[in-house]
Amino acid sequence: MNVLAVGAHPDDLEILCGGTLLKCVQRGDRVTMVTCANGDCGSARHSREEIAAIRDQEARAGAAAIGAEYVCLGYSDLEIATDFEARTRMADVIRSVQPDLILLHAPNDYMMDHCDAYVLGEHASFDATIPNVVTDHPPVQTPAPIFVMDTIAGLDFDPTEYVDVTDVFETKVKALECHESQVGWIEHHDATSPVRLMEVQCAFRGMQCGVRYAEAFRPQFTWGRLAARRLLP
Repeated sequence: MNVLAVGAHPDDLEILCGGTLLKCVQRGDRVTMVTCANGDCGSARHSREEIAAIRDQEARAGAAAIGAEYVCLGYSDLEIATDFEARTRMADVIRSVQPDLILLHAPNDYMMDHCDAYVLGEHASFDATIPNVVTDHPPVQTPAPIFVMDTIAGLDFDPTEYVDVTDVFETKVKALECHESQVGWIEHHDATSPVRLMEVQCAFRGMQCGVRYAEAFRPQFTWGRLAARRLLP
């Protein structure tokens, strides 16, 4: 299968679905990780240009640790667009990947970039099917099934699907640790360790489904998006 995961910023996907993406790679899927924004507000020490360059290298290292391809749409933090131009840009990425499964942020996650990334991915995945929306790649035939990822810290999210990531959790941590600049930033801005936050959340979701570590998801229950087979690993 072709799996497309769309996050707002570098490091979001490693935190919320990195283990699932690792397991997709293990079963032979082609995995593409897309970030909508370049992370240029994620520092109290560097300028926007400096931290964006740092985070681009970190994101590529994180994707490589997972075995995925990496694409960044290049929006600045807090400025992710959801207009037709932005949707067309995302639609072309979707067409280039031809995904069988799309993973998106939950639409009610804790800050607007995550919510906007959901809107952008969800709308563009339909736009990608319309032949008269012209991009560099040909249209996809049907909208891909969408699964939304857990929210940060699991707040206001009721999963219906779980993926056991116990056997890949150490590699998931290594992928997140590639985002070295964010360890200090999140400790400064959010008074928590991103690795610790991820570990506690995965342990909690694992407790819910009887394994040590798990990631949680919910399918988008809309017409044309459902499949009669399991898509998650």
